[in-house]
Amino acid sequence: MAERLDVFFGTRLVGSLRPRAGGAVAFEYSAAWLEGEASFAISASLPLEPGLNRTRAAQAFFANLLPEGRVREAVARQLGLSVSNDYALLEAIGGDCAGALSLLPGSATLDPSAGSYERLEPEAIARMARSFSVLAEVSGRRRARLSLAGAQDKLPIRVDRNGDFWLPVAGAPSTHILKVPSRDFKHLPANETLVTALARAQSLAVVDVDLVCLDDVEVALVRRYDRLVSDDGERVTRLHQEDLCQALGLLPSTKYEQEGGPGFVDAMTLAREHSTEPLVDAQQLLRWIVFVVLAGNADGHGKNLSLLRGADGRTARLSPFYDLVSTRVYQRLDRRLAMGIGEERDPGQIARRHWEALAREVGVGPRAVLREVERQASSMVEKLDEVEAVHASAHGESPIIRRLRDAVGKQCKRTLELL
Repeated sequence: MAERLDVFFGTRLVGSLRPRAGGAVAFEYSAAWLEGEASFAISASLPLEPGLNRTRAAQAFFANLLPEGRVREAVARQLGLSVSNDYALLEAIGGDCAGALSLLPGSATLDPSAGSYERLEPEAIARMARSFSVLAEVSGRRRARLSLAGAQDKLPIRVDRNGDFWLPVAGAPSTHILKVPSRDFKHLPANETLVTALARAQSLAVVDVDLVCLDDVEVALVRRYDRLVSDDGERVTRLHQEDLCQALGLLPSTKYEQEGGPGFVDAMTLAREHSTEPLVDAQQLLRWIVFVVLAGNADGHGKNLSLLRGADGRTARLSPFYDLVSTRVYQRLDRRLAMGIGEERDPGQIARRHWEALAREVGVGPRAVLREVERQASSMVEKLDEVEAVHASAHGESPIIRRLRDAVGKQCKRTLELL
């Protein structure tokens, strides 16, 4: 195990990680980064200060770059590492993370030209997808260093101008995220594709998601919002981001509000204090929380909201919304929301008073909140029909659409009744 991991923003050295007992980490900004005019704090929870930071915030920021749950267990098993060892996992797969930071062993020299790509055939991706081990299998390759947070099995890839798929190796940047089917939840890629399109129809800023069929396996192909690709497709620039848990210094194990994680008030506060367009982003957050309730997305937690910095690292905006699914269509999942509305988490019980309480908590006029709830609840079923028609013309009717229409229709009707 390396004595330290150097953290880079592009080719600039930001700082270094040091291992601590039990796989924990400590972080220190480099002197050059602290003195640089174009430097910035990599997290709202990690101010630009000298010295070794051993706080939970440092641990949380870097732990939130890693996969979670079964995916993390599979990756650790494939690499022969302890599942609880954040430092060792970051050393092994920290070359291409969410955002703009790359982590390399301290003895290594960052060479932007060293990164390369290996062709990924659709049949090979489909084979890995059927075994539900895409990220773990690829992580076992000697030069692939890929990390994505979250519990769903997914793979960072590069898609070229011809639509071919390539695996980044030796720290090369990806351009897309490929999400494969779930062992537990049927038609999850189609679910995300449809719900994301529905959110766009409801005036939310969302990521681009396409449903792609690879050797009879449906996958969701998500264009990365934290990457800029040049017009000729040759140059990929990483953009820095941090999710709400990172910004608040919270470990991924506390991403749910009922477990001490962020609530909607925290999201609004972050946008107002750190966004360069706080009013626009606050309006988008309001649309998001209303949509989460109506679409039956009980998994809208703190890691599903992020701040995205510009290429220079100085401007910050709320990122496009991602990981949008309707968990309500899966009956065995808890229907209670990850973020409460006026302290109510059961979407079937959220009444006018709860929306008004939420408005007061975030300093928004209750009438504005109620108008947004009524706007979306009154139009969502019709918008879903339009989205489904477009989807069906491209992919055929999805097996999940009936359940999705039923879940959305019932929730919209119930919400309007309680207003």
